[in-house]
Amino acid sequence: VDELLASPQFGVHWGRHWLDVARYAESNGNDGLSRNPTFPHAWRYRDYVIESFNQDTPYNQFLKEQLAGDLLPTDSPELRDRYLIATGFLALSAKPAKAMNNDFDMDVVADQIDVVGRGLMGISVA
Repeated sequence: VDELLASPQFGVHWGRHWLDVARYAESNGNDGLSRNPTFPHAWRYRDYVIESFNQDTPYNQFLKEQLAGDLLPTDSPELRDRYLIATGFLALSAKPAKAMNNDFDMDVVADQIDVVGRGLMGISVA
């Protein structure tokens, strides 16, 4: 068991489950204009999740970083970057092009409420 926990693949395997909850994708799929725009920095969030599992980050800290990482106090530039990357949890989702969606800003908020409700509480609130 210790050998499995020490393997870098531990974070990859279990991180996949969390990335499903977070709706992780490296592209939008379709923005309504027959394009497939990519999220060029999505890999940073994926690597954050894998690293968190491999470091055995406590669940409450893991959630806190993802929900409020941009607000957590720190003097460390490395930790500040980690916290900001963690907020990718709230940013990842399929979004139509803003130019085609007058309600874009409210749709982003509704999506954030939805992922927190479904992913963390197991209920649909949107």
